Amino acid sequence: MSRFYFPLEIVQLRTQQLQSSSSASFGQVRNNNTTNHQGWDLYAPSGTRCYALAAGVVEWVRNQGAYGQQLAISFNRDGSQRSSTESLTAFYAHLLPGQIQVMPGSLVNAGQFVALSGTSGNANANAPHLHFEIRTSNAQQVGGGLANRIDPGTILGYKLYNSSNPQIGGSDPQNRMSIVRGAATPV
Repeated sequence: MSRFYFPLEIVQLRTQQLQSSSSASFGQVRNNNTTNHQGWDLYAPSGTRCYALAAGVVEWVRNQGAYGQQLAISFNRDGSQRSSTESLTAFYAHLLPGQIQVMPGSLVNAGQFVALSGTSGNANANAPHLHFEIRTSNAQQVGGGLANRIDPGTILGYKLYNSSNPQIGGSDPQNRMSIVRGAATPV
């Protein structure tokens, strides 16, 4: 059984309203490589199911600022359920208000349905996406830039799937959606 799951069933960097999909990745990738982006922006129409990256604890849920509706889940760096001092935090943003399925303090399983994506904060209907980060702190405020964040690829790998990949159930080419719905995709 996989210890980590992708936060969405279909993992694809968004391109809407960006220079390229690389602008949706982590690092100094925006505005001709002069501005930092703290995580991955993954294409997700409003109402797309979001999943727990790993077994962990829901640290907090809130609705504030540019990130809009947010969810933070702490997990062990190795994906195990044992107690560890090497914890990280999976951060989900632009979620659909009222559609977070877990409460602060709850335990979650790897691959568990936790929320629906939305367009809260500075996301909009013309560029729907899930902003996803891996943080080294579970604090609600971690500062700007890349401080207290690591590239999600260090946990999930750098091969991003697209909607035609048979490993995630194939796709309906007209709707660009996976044929198999509601199942988390293991890494």
